[in-house]
Amino acid sequence: MTDKKLTPEQAKRERISVAKATLENIALQGVLGSNQIIKNQALYGQLAVSGAENGYSGYMNTPEVQETRKGLQDQKKSEFDKYCVAGFPSINDGDVSLAIIKQLEGRKTVLPLRDLGEIVKSIAGNHNYDFEVPKELGDYVQSELQMKMQEAQLKAVREGTQIDPTSVLSEKEKDALQVYGLLSEAYNRGVSLSTCDYFSDFNQLGQMIAEKYKPKEKKE
Repeated sequence: MTDKKLTPEQAKRERISVAKATLENIALQGVLGSNQIIKNQALYGQLAVSGAENGYSGYMNTPEVQETRKGLQDQKKSEFDKYCVAGFPSINDGDVSLAIIKQLEGRKTVLPLRDLGEIVKSIAGNHNYDFEVPKELGDYVQSELQMKMQEAQLKAVREGTQIDPTSVLSEKEKDALQVYGLLSEAYNRGVSLSTCDYFSDFNQLGQMIAEKYKPKEKKE
């Protein structure tokens, strides 16, 4: 029995179906993607930098960031007034970035690991991040563990002795500190990947081409 000969239209649909299945195959994509990055490290690094630079000015002009900028200016203006300094203080983007990053780092330390883990998963989950905080460690808070170690150090100083601060922690507490470090870095990496626009150059070119084919507005 011979195979039924496909019509040109059927053959075309078959080619399209096979091509789609191949291009959408995760394993095959992984082979291509891995080789692309390994062989073009400079390119992908530069694309990340370019994408971040393109988005930076936009983020710096958002209401939330402008509020931080105003707060820093008000704070510095009060200091100027206190010491009778003439002029109005200027706050640059680096000052604002530093204040925001310090704020984010501080907020991480007061969250139970369970909550911090959920935030990280929501940000990094689309980038192959797949870590779940063990239930036994979910209630630990980094700042509380840090305080426990600091108190032990102060006590040792008063007594004229030296200790390893982590020696006052239980095994679970030590594991919790390690998990905090993991989550903190995962948060930073996740937001970095989410922020970088690897397709800014393609989007600009695509937008130019798309504009040519937009329906022209009808004149009244």
